Amino acid sequence: MRAMSPSSADSARPVLAAVQAREAELFRREDGQEVPLGLRGARTRSKLMQAAYDVFTETGFQSSSVAMIAERAGVGTGTFYQYFRDRGDVLGQLVNAGVAELVESRRMAWRVRDGRKGLEAMIGTFVLHYAEGAALWRVWEEVTHTDVDLAAVRRDLICLIDEQVARELRRGRAAGLVDVTGDLRAVARALTAMADRFCYLTYVFDPADPPMRPAKAAELLTTLWAEAIGLREPT
Repeated sequence: MRAMSPSSADSARPVLAAVQAREAELFRREDGQEVPLGLRGARTRSKLMQAAYDVFTETGFQSSSVAMIAERAGVGTGTFYQYFRDRGDVLGQLVNAGVAELVESRRMAWRVRDGRKGLEAMIGTFVLHYAEGAALWRVWEEVTHTDVDLAAVRRDLICLIDEQVARELRRGRAAGLVDVTGDLRAVARALTAMADRFCYLTYVFDPADPPMRPAKAAELLTTLWAEAIGLREPT
């Protein structure tokens, strides 16, 4: 059964729409119509996405082309357009898949009552996801400054994480588990921005040789977060 289409409200939140899309039946375009993907179509789509990933991460988005992606996948450009509108569309699908996987991860569901251990699990999941996908996030960093659709995905992911962190800070403050004052949404944004920029500098822009181990990076960020919010262990 085909999953319900995202509502207009959900469509305004690209990350939530991406999570829903993972449960929906996929389609391709044929003679101006959408037809079910099928097993063969799913394999072709997967080949195109892998080819796009390889091309984008090797040459960058601006230097890539649909022809390069199709050639890498071993299909014609016409086949590419059965599955994707353009380069931005396939990059968006790659990013959405990674974002949906991150959002769906239970370890990203931070609960302040879990103390430092829970905080480190949440931060560790984010760091590991960033480190393993560094090549793609490099491309994403490049295009989100010029592509409004992908910028919306990035903005929504930031808001989604900010909202979660701010919610837990409110709960923690009410329960006496954190010692932080002021605008908690602003505090949450400052903390998440620190983690995001740290990962970008550490794994994309200026990585050491070898790069810092994700576990070590997560431990450092956890310490900084815990001290900034005055995290206390629940009794």
